[in-house]
Amino acid sequence: MTCGNLKKIRNRSAQKNMLNEYRKINEIYYPKTKKERDNFINLKSGKIITKFQYKVYDLCSQIPEGYISTYKLLANALKSSPRAVGGSLRVNPFSPFIPCHRVIASNLFIGGFDGEWIVHQSRQSLSDNKKHEVFNSDKISRKRELLEKEGIFFDNNGWLKNSKRLFTDFHL
Repeated sequence: MTCGNLKKIRNRSAQKNMLNEYRKINEIYYPKTKKERDNFINLKSGKIITKFQYKVYDLCSQIPEGYISTYKLLANALKSSPRAVGGSLRVNPFSPFIPCHRVIASNLFIGGFDGEWIVHQSRQSLSDNKKHEVFNSDKISRKRELLEKEGIFFDNNGWLKNSKRLFTDFHL
């Protein structure tokens, strides 16, 4: 089976089943050549992955384990906006191979994951009853778990504890 067969299947459910089978055999398939990338369908969005999204995924893949970066740093490297980067990562079909969990907000707040964004308050204004609400989200808790396994830690309010692990050396 080749992943190119996914493009020929119009039924999204059938595509998901086929991709799941492909992943079992080959881990996660990430198209690298122009030919592979042309018309590759993102199963999260049901749309063809754009050139910009591939640029975001390519840069994100440069963030090593044990480091984080920010939406703004990726956007600066691409001469784009943090929201455009976040929009691409929100529908990242190659996770965890493309480690979007390693991207946080530029103010070093944990931010979002898998399409869910946690709105933060300033560190000083976070009331006692709001503490720990940050990690009531299953998706954000999953992001935190992934990062903690890599040695990246956040306080209970979602703020990065150590900014020395910030990756900035992106290459286009």
